Amino acid sequence: MSDLDGTLWSHDERVHPRSRRAIAELEAQGIRLLFATGRRLAAARRGLDPLGWAGNLVTMNGATGTDLRSGTEWHREAFSHAAAAATWDTFLEARLPPVVYVCDETTDVVFPPGCATSPAHRASFERAETHYPGPVLASGRVIGFALCGIEGSAWTRAQAVGARLAQRAAVHVGPDATYGGGWLAVGPPAATKRATVARWCAANGVAPADVVALGDGGNDLELLGWAGTSVAVRGSVCAQAGADHVIAPPSDGGWASVLDLL
Repeated sequence: MSDLDGTLWSHDERVHPRSRRAIAELEAQGIRLLFATGRRLAAARRGLDPLGWAGNLVTMNGATGTDLRSGTEWHREAFSHAAAAATWDTFLEARLPPVVYVCDETTDVVFPPGCATSPAHRASFERAETHYPGPVLASGRVIGFALCGIEGSAWTRAQAVGARLAQRAAVHVGPDATYGGGWLAVGPPAATKRATVARWCAANGVAPADVVALGDGGNDLELLGWAGTSVAVRGSVCAQAGADHVIAPPSDGGWASVLDLL
């Protein structure tokens, strides 16, 4: 099981040739490979499709799980109306209208008026709507809220929002390696990489002790602690927290080292 950004590929989505060959070798050996990412489905596929890989993918930090080969969504964890509205209100009280992520056939996100996320983050979406998200919050289709690339006083307020929501939601907060500044993502309480990967493993007869998990960020820590074997990228938050193995960064093809562990 592996993270994507900062683990399989650099933040420009380039996968080292050695890592590409390692994926092909794992497939040839019949070893099941699962990717888990904080990205939404479309953004993750943008990097995975050129690899020719079509397996099981956990997205939005565990809010959704999809079999890319069949197109079947086997997991979805969404906010209730009350929880979505309360989370939205917490962001507004800090004067930080967030991006609202939805599970919809035609729309990935809603940008509210005055959305506080960075222009570069906004530009990364193709299927977006811009309007007040009231009806969306009541729809039962909201799977996350986020702010990316925020700085200064907005970043200070965002960290306070994360602290307020941590007792009733899955909160991920830290430096934003893609857009600069800081990053805050808030998902439903049960939407974590560990929980969704564990669900997939239980359904497919895979024991936690047999899982090799690779990651680099704060949203990978819980999963690496659960897996039988943890692998962290050198210099990352996960490496600093302690892992069974440390590998080189994706720009050096460190991901390919997983072949030595299997």
